[in-house]
Amino acid sequence: MFVPVAKRQSYLQMMLMNIYRRANNGCKNVDGKVAIISGASYGMGQTMAELFAEEGAKVVMTARGKEKLDVAVKAITEKGYEAVGVVADNEKEEDVKKVFRTAVETYGDLDIVINNAAIGKQTVIEETTDEWLEHVYNTNVFGTGRYIREALKIFMPKRILLLRLSRALL
Repeated sequence: MFVPVAKRQSYLQMMLMNIYRRANNGCKNVDGKVAIISGASYGMGQTMAELFAEEGAKVVMTARGKEKLDVAVKAITEKGYEAVGVVADNEKEEDVKKVFRTAVETYGDLDIVINNAAIGKQTVIEETTDEWLEHVYNTNVFGTGRYIREALKIFMPKRILLLRLSRALL
């Protein structure tokens, strides 16, 4: 069944807000909350960043590519919402730390982390190399672990729930 892009995005937006509300004891909105969203320069990450900004969150958007990230951030800030972009590769520990520093230095706190950045390219396993598999694993597994580790440093003292949604690795 074909579903138009606009309807898919509306469904995605509704689904994401329901996940957030359930995870935060029925919180009705994210107004004033600070959210990091990785992989936010296009696709699902960009849609989430736009949604959270429209709901009143201050959004810290990350991506590896500066040009697409700048365009995505500008699309939000031109509407009068708060967003900042951080060029970061979640394979690099220092980049992940920079993302969290930026959130706290820019907005004073952190409430939400959506670790969306991942390699989702479908590849036939016999056509891959060890280097490709290491790249995917470093991004999708270790990158996620780096975000969780940094988030817990902030969330544990505040007793905030950490919710992890998973994707396939290959």
